[in-house]
Amino acid sequence: MKKLLLTACCFILLGFQSKAQLDTIPNASFESWYYLPNSTVQATGWHSNNSSIAAWNVMPDSISVMGALSLELNYVSYRGIIWSGFPIAHHPLSLDGYMKNYLNLGDTALISIHVYNSNTLVDSGYAEIYGGIATVFLPFTVNITQNASVADSCVITLTGGNMSGSISWFDDLSLSFPTSVNENFSDSGWKVFPNPATDELVVWSSEFGDKKEIKIYDVGGNKLFSQQLTANSQQQVAIDISDLPDGIYLLSVGEKNKHNTLIIKK
Repeated sequence: MKKLLLTACCFILLGFQSKAQLDTIPNASFESWYYLPNSTVQATGWHSNNSSIAAWNVMPDSISVMGALSLELNYVSYRGIIWSGFPIAHHPLSLDGYMKNYLNLGDTALISIHVYNSNTLVDSGYAEIYGGIATVFLPFTVNITQNASVADSCVITLTGGNMSGSISWFDDLSLSFPTSVNENFSDSGWKVFPNPATDELVVWSSEFGDKKEIKIYDVGGNKLFSQQLTANSQQQVAIDISDLPDGIYLLSVGEKNKHNTLIIKK
């Protein structure tokens, strides 16, 4: 029986300046994979203990929360382990994501995050997931200790079960931060759909007359799209994103009291 309380989670945005960098986890939805010279598969932005001896400990899977793929951790001779280290600009409050648990009873999977500043470990978060059967992905939150206010990097490690036949899946990881801006985009009278999108996004609101501009930024803070709005604008505006590379972007509406949300192009 699982003993980790799985709680609802959502993307939480940072205050966003024109040249600020979003604190996003590399390949957080595990959509991008590549093959190594020894024919083992690796998730872009992550490292794993896959090897030519047991090449299938860490794999992509076509069952996911969102998008085409998720991360599958198997026990093949030894438990699957995957980790990613990356820079951050702010100290995170929690690691959020989705997991499907198909571990044997008595087995345990592990989630850990270590937060660093100037190469010194300053904070961490840790959770154990005990064996059980979950037929669908469920959300989880791993709280991070707050012993320091400044951080410049972190390492996330996901460890699968240690029994033969144990499998666990992870998808759609994100970090939450204390200095967020309008976390509840869809609850504020604004909606964006579809998300993820391939060719076109629709931004809907009954408040277009009070706003000045719709903008899209990449993760480096570069403005890629802008469209002026007027008091006579219709309740929804279609935006062509077909020329954008696949990835995660920030959509921002208005100059004061900005409404921000993450969008995914695939």
